[in-house]
Amino acid sequence: MKERCIQVASNQHQPQRKSSPQRQGKQSNKKKNQNQTIGNKVFYIATQALLCAILFFTVGKIGEKAYAYISESQDNAKLKEDYGISFASPTPSSTAAGATARPVPSYPIPTPKRYTYPQGVTLEQVQALKEKNEDFVCWLYIPDTTISYNVMQAEDNDYYLHTTIDHKYASSGSLFLDFRNNAETLEGHTIIYGHNMQDGSMFGNLLKYYDGTDDTYLREHPYLYTYAENGVGIWQIFSVYETTTDEYYIETYFETQEAYYNFIKDLQNKSVYKTDVLLKATDDVMTLSTCYKFHSENGRLVVNAVRVGTAPLL
Repeated sequence: MKERCIQVASNQHQPQRKSSPQRQGKQSNKKKNQNQTIGNKVFYIATQALLCAILFFTVGKIGEKAYAYISESQDNAKLKEDYGISFASPTPSSTAAGATARPVPSYPIPTPKRYTYPQGVTLEQVQALKEKNEDFVCWLYIPDTTISYNVMQAEDNDYYLHTTIDHKYASSGSLFLDFRNNAETLEGHTIIYGHNMQDGSMFGNLLKYYDGTDDTYLREHPYLYTYAENGVGIWQIFSVYETTTDEYYIETYFETQEAYYNFIKDLQNKSVYKTDVLLKATDDVMTLSTCYKFHSENGRLVVNAVRVGTAPLL
């Protein structure tokens, strides 16, 4: 036992071997490499976590938007079903127009052009919609498009941007009449606004008219229709063009008939297609306006139509 103790004591008093600078450098580099590896792993994990969060957030937003589109589409379909609104024959043909026209007399006399309209909304249905919400103005219908909606009017141009006829929130909102317009007569320059929804709902289908070079769709679908308590309005499209909010195409007040005539003629001159519609200073003109941000953040697609006929709503 004594020798062992002496031996231990002897070892404790031996001088310590100092590490060489080279060895210390290697240890230091090894430690740095270990720290760097740990840092890289942490960065990788954090990056992956962030990417996963972004992915889940994006998928969630897409799902939320898709659900909103489906839900709002179902709400619009239910509204039509509840009030029995249905356009069985969406496109009035020339044959149908001829069938309702009077026989051509044997002697040559000028006869005014006769217009027909799709029958899908009744006076009783319009009155029921007005009872549901007093802001209801009319029903707007354009054949062979998804545009078959109620048109509302509030005290401003904001309320119905994201509000339905039931006063519920919806990203697609409602079609709505400019608050400055006369909802009862739709006289002068009337403007109806609507969202350009990605699923083609609301005013999304107005893009069918804007090919840029081919006016075939316009020639085959030149009319739109409004159904209100005071009757059916038949409107013929005379202009389609792209503009921005920097250009004040939504003027509603004109000091003189000449100023009004110059304004609506200017609308016609802006059209990407030339039409043979003759405008007069006494005409009532309707503008359909929707967002069109392909070339400008403030871009708008505009469709102008003139009232060419009216009929009582039965």
